[in-house]
Amino acid sequence: MIERAGGVNAGDPGKAHPLWRQMDIEGVIAAKPDVVFCEAPAAEADAAKDYWLSVPGLPAAETGRVYMVTDRRWSVPSSYSSKVARELATMIHPNLAPGE
Repeated sequence: MIERAGGVNAGDPGKAHPLWRQMDIEGVIAAKPDVVFCEAPAAEADAAKDYWLSVPGLPAAETGRVYMVTDRRWSVPSSYSSKVARELATMIHPNLAPGE
């Protein structure tokens, strides 16, 4: 979905994989993402965002481009995915006009 929204998945290992890839914080920092998307329960979202924003050396934290997602539908393929992809595209490319 990140690629469909015009981004590059910093967690992509460069080969097909059937499951989500887990990365440790050192791997995330080494990937140098410009944007971080984090899914967390609503009750934990603020704390999770604060954590990501506090990571030194993380470009997304330095620019404040850390986005929290609390709706599980973001990570479950469904007919809702097209709406999510549009929202994701505007997060990755904030200069996009609605509907682009």
